[in-house]
Amino acid sequence: MLRKGLLKDYQDILKRLFKSTDICIIFVVFYLYYFVKFGTFEVRKDYFYFIIFSLILFYFLGMIFDLYKIWRGEAILAEVLRLTTIFAIFSSLLTTVLFLIKAGSDFSREWLFVSLSCVWVILCGQRFFLRYLLMKFRQMGFNQRHICSVVIDEKALRLYKKICTESAAAGINLETVFSDNILVANENSYKGKIDGIKEYLKSNNPDQIWIFGSLQYESIINNVIGFSKDKPIPIRYIPDLSSLKLLNHSISQIAGFTVLNIQDPPINTVSKVVFKRLEDIVLSLIFIIIFSPVYLFIAIIIKLTSNGPIFYRQIRVSYNNKPFYILKFRSMPVDIEKKTGAVWAKEGENRATKFGSFLRKTSLDEIPQFFNVLKGDMSIVGPRPERPKFVRVFKEQVPDYMKKHMVRAGITGWAQVHGWRGNTDIHKRIEYDLYYINNWSLWFDIRIIFMTLIRGLINKNAY
Repeated sequence: MLRKGLLKDYQDILKRLFKSTDICIIFVVFYLYYFVKFGTFEVRKDYFYFIIFSLILFYFLGMIFDLYKIWRGEAILAEVLRLTTIFAIFSSLLTTVLFLIKAGSDFSREWLFVSLSCVWVILCGQRFFLRYLLMKFRQMGFNQRHICSVVIDEKALRLYKKICTESAAAGINLETVFSDNILVANENSYKGKIDGIKEYLKSNNPDQIWIFGSLQYESIINNVIGFSKDKPIPIRYIPDLSSLKLLNHSISQIAGFTVLNIQDPPINTVSKVVFKRLEDIVLSLIFIIIFSPVYLFIAIIIKLTSNGPIFYRQIRVSYNNKPFYILKFRSMPVDIEKKTGAVWAKEGENRATKFGSFLRKTSLDEIPQFFNVLKGDMSIVGPRPERPKFVRVFKEQVPDYMKKHMVRAGITGWAQVHGWRGNTDIHKRIEYDLYYINNWSLWFDIRIIFMTLIRGLINKNAY
């Protein structure tokens, strides 16, 4: 008979199985459609090597973008979007490789396109099926984490209740709770006072013990640790940090001491720095090549329709509060701000040239900033940079405004793809910028880039 919690006991094995299944699906689809297309199972050598390269590439992309992380608590659409992003990169890299080795004409475009399309559909369907299967297993009581909770005070009780309401979908069962607080005794899962844990653990084997409470109750926390000393049960401490303004917080060890990092840059390791920079270099080069005819066309029109230089350089503030010169196509007459000074663009103003107004509305005046990215002043994705004058004003008016400078400024960002750009609520923009900083990942960057491309460059708040 299957034990409750069987699945979680074999997570590493299941991860390897999922990886192997994905690789097998790609191989089988490529191989079968080769037979459908060419009528033979004898695969040409160049096709065979290409298929093997594809398997290796997908495997490493899955590792880099954390495709096989634990699902618990993550929505299915978020996973499918991650898979789709990885698959878009996978497909782009395969076609790029064929182009670079000048083998594009030797391979059937139909075979490649249909095979990739089928693989994507099958992998997405596989994810939905596995999630459905997992949901059914959890409804039967399998794949549950059985948690023994310790709630110390009233503040901790609120946090405990909040987690209870959101834990069912993640397969977390907070089935028992111990507390000396009289309010907790009203909970259905209440089993007794905290010192009762010692007796409870003699005949029960919870997966984990969660302690809810502030550090001022150090003695109680140590007692709980002592009560469970005879069993190798993981113990999690869950403090209520809602009163703190955390930014990319984490736990680390410094000189042997445990340190809570309340505010930390999201790109704080060598690997993250390297991957982020590689992303910027590779993608900016690709976009520069793609936009090169557009650059030429815009430059000619600017010269034909107004006097002055093609490009406009303006001081902005980016990572670590460092100023840099942002590059734009010139959209206004020369020296337009000589009398007014720096002002924010507003709806209905008539400062831009006719062609410049078009450039602004379509955001095409921004595309020279890929050279800023290549230089290292900016990133493709990040909070939009402001002029020093506005930075001085906003840092006094908007709480946490300066935290946006913990990452490089970007051409596009989480705030921009949600419409918070131009003359819009600066508080909302910072809220979205800080969410990006708190949740940064390479996958999140790719997601924002795709959202920018899908939703288009035209925005009602671009003046």
